[in-house]
Amino acid sequence: MGLLSETYLMNEHEFNYYLGKFKQVFTLFDPDKTGKHLAWLYRKHYNTTPLFFNPKEGEKKDFSDNTLFFGKPFMLDYIYDLKRKFL
Repeated sequence: MGLLSETYLMNEHEFNYYLGKFKQVFTLFDPDKTGKHLAWLYRKHYNTTPLFFNPKEGEKKDFSDNTLFFGKPFMLDYIYDLKRKFL
């Protein structure tokens, strides 16, 4: 997660760096207009299958807001649970 993650499309060099370091790379987006557009761009450029953050009642609307409010371990668990649904 980066400072410009909501509006920044990684270039090919950056994307390939992650593909070379990890067995799986997931792209996770907020389900708002910006997130849906960025998900489309990643699918178009890198053929990814986007995952969308779906906040539950009591959670914040954005992934980054939840990270700040609940902490990284909470959101890492969220990512792990979301990945399990698609594997």
